[in-house]
Amino acid sequence: MKQKLEKHSLCEQIDLVACVPMSKKKLKKRRYNQAAVIAKHLSAVLEKPLDAHLLTHLPTLTEHHKLSREDRIKDAQESYFPNPKHSSISGKTVLLCDDVYTTGATVNACAKCLKDMGAKKVIAACIAYTKPAETHNKES
Repeated sequence: MKQKLEKHSLCEQIDLVACVPMSKKKLKKRRYNQAAVIAKHLSAVLEKPLDAHLLTHLPTLTEHHKLSREDRIKDAQESYFPNPKHSSISGKTVLLCDDVYTTGATVNACAKCLKDMGAKKVIAACIAYTKPAETHNKES
C-alpha cells in the first residue's frame, strides 16, 4: 500500500491515518477490527499519526455483504457518524483505511463524515476489492 501511495505522490499529502470503524457488537464478537490493523500498520510505515476513533459505527440488523448495492449505500449513510469525542481534523488530509472495497458505500459514507468534520481531503486505501460482477446481492 505504501508503494501505491508513493507511486501516486500521496504520502506527502497525508496528515493522519484513520480507519473505518466497526460496531461494538461486531468488535466484541470478532475481537479485532481488520481496518484498524491496516491503519495501524500504515501509520507506522508512513510515519503518520493514527486516530482510530474519529468515527463511530452504529450496529445494523443486516451485515453489509448480505445487502443489495442500493441497500448498502442507504445502510452506510445511516450507520457512520463522527465520534462525539473526536479530535480536530480541520484542514487535514486523512488516509481512511478499510479491508475490502465492494460497492464503495462504506468508504464514501465515512469520507463524507470526515469531510463534514473538517477534513480537507480524504484518501481511501483498501487491502482488497470485489470485482464489479461480484457486487450483486447473492440470495441466501
